[in-house]
Amino acid sequence: MGRLLIFIALLLLAYLLLRRLSRPQEITREPPYTVIDADSIRDDDEVESSTSPLQIRDFGFRQIDSVAGPPDPNCFYDELLVELYDPNSDRQWRTSYIVATPSGIAKVMKEEGWNHMFGHELLIVQRFDMKSILDAVLGHGEERFDLLPEDVDNQAGG
Repeated sequence: MGRLLIFIALLLLAYLLLRRLSRPQEITREPPYTVIDADSIRDDDEVESSTSPLQIRDFGFRQIDSVAGPPDPNCFYDELLVELYDPNSDRQWRTSYIVATPSGIAKVMKEEGWNHMFGHELLIVQRFDMKSILDAVLGHGEERFDLLPEDVDNQAGG
């Protein structure tokens, strides 16, 4: 009987762990980077689409100052950490993107001695422009997290 209870407890623990890992990461602690409030970079109506439910709450690069930008806006490579919010579900989560210019990628590859590079969440831009980077993140976030405007209309009406 004791072994059966231990087995059931282990199954329950495994189920809870898998369920937790399958959800987007909830915000539970302070980020390990300097957070720049999204409002300090742009006006709400400039970046957030009126049909988009997704909002950028906070963001920051690991190395680059989000306001000043990189020393060379045509050649940079850095990780952008973003806090997203969906007001329809009242959920917020963090995600990250590597944001770089083609010359920034080439520079990093040369410095690291890489012959190739894979990019999971890679945003390639022609030059550093915080507004266009945030616009791209919102557009990608809507697709990635299934938050397209027509889906919102269907949820609200159905």
